[in-house]
Amino acid sequence: MTEKSQYKSLSEWQQEHPAAYSAAFRKGLLEKMCEHFDWNRKKPVGYWTLEKCKEDALKYETKTEWRKNSQGYDSSIKNNWIDECCGHMQSRRDWTLDVCKQDALKYKTKSEWKKSIDKGGYGAALKNGWLDECCGHMERVFKPVGYWTLETCKEDALKYNTRNEWKKSHGYVYQFARENEWLEECCVHMEQFAYPKGYWTLDKCKEDALKYNKKSEWKSSSPGYYATQRNEWIEECCKHMISGYANRKV
Repeated sequence: MTEKSQYKSLSEWQQEHPAAYSAAFRKGLLEKMCEHFDWNRKKPVGYWTLEKCKEDALKYETKTEWRKNSQGYDSSIKNNWIDECCGHMQSRRDWTLDVCKQDALKYKTKSEWKKSIDKGGYGAALKNGWLDECCGHMERVFKPVGYWTLETCKEDALKYNTRNEWKKSHGYVYQFARENEWLEECCVHMEQFAYPKGYWTLDKCKEDALKYNKKSEWKSSSPGYYATQRNEWIEECCKHMISGYANRKV
C-alpha cells in the first residue's frame, strides 16, 4: 500500500504529508495519485467544476470548515482554485468592527457570546473597546433606576421554571424581588413543576379555572393558569368568567 492510499481525501493527505503532496503536485501526478479518493467515487468525473466549487464554498465561513465538511474543498486544492473559491471567507484573525457586530448578533447576552466556542469575536471587541457597540441588541439585566417593579419582576420570572433557575440566570432580579418580599407572588407559576408530569390535563385545568371569576385572579392564585396558557387552552377554560375578561389576555 502506497503512502497516499492510506488517506481518504486530498486535504487529509496534504495535511499529514505535505512534502509528498508537494512533490506529486510539482510533477503533475495529483490526478493519477488521487484516483482512489472518496471525492472521485462519490461524484461523477467532471462534477467539481470551478463554478461548482465556488458555489459550494459559499456555504462556509472558513477554509477549515469547508475542508471538514465538503469534497469541493479537495477539488479546489487539486485544481489550484482555492484562492478564487475562498475570496469571500473571513480570516478568523481579521476581526473588524463590522465582523464583530455580525458575530455578536448570534447571541442574546454578553455572557453567552463570551462562552461561545469561537471566542475570537468577543475577544477582539473587548480588546478594541467595541463591546457596547456590538452588544446593543443584547438583553440587559441592569435596567435604569425604577425599572424593576413587581410587574417587571413577575414578567422576568415567567422565563424560568424554578426559583433556582431564575436565581442562577438573573440573580440580580431574583435578589431584588426577594428584598421587596415579592418572591411568592413572582414564583407562583413555578409551583406547576411540583406536580407530576402530565398532571395538568385539559380537564384538570377546566376544573381549576371554575374556582375563579377572572383570568387575573386565576393567574395570581394557581399554577393551573400557566399550564393552560402553555397548552393554549385559555379560551376553552375561561368561558365561564366575567364578560369583559374572557376575551382579554392577562
